[in-house]
Amino acid sequence: RKDVVTFEQQLPTLLEKFPNQFVAIFDGRIIDHKESWRDLVESTQQQFPGKFVFIERVVRKTEAVVDMDTLEG
Repeated sequence: RKDVVTFEQQLPTLLEKFPNQFVAIFDGRIIDHKESWRDLVESTQQQFPGKFVFIERVVRKTEAVVDMDTLEG
């Protein structure tokens, strides 16, 4: 959970520094980033064997908009 919060708080900065890349967060710290998910997973497994490392792609979040007037039911 701490790593998800870190990602959300750092997203504006991450979008500037690493747009469309994958970032790895461990114990609330950004530890690595790469364009390839596979390369990042391999790197983090070497750095932190047996540990869970949060990995997420750095993209803008979009909001879902539902027009209730158009829904039938």
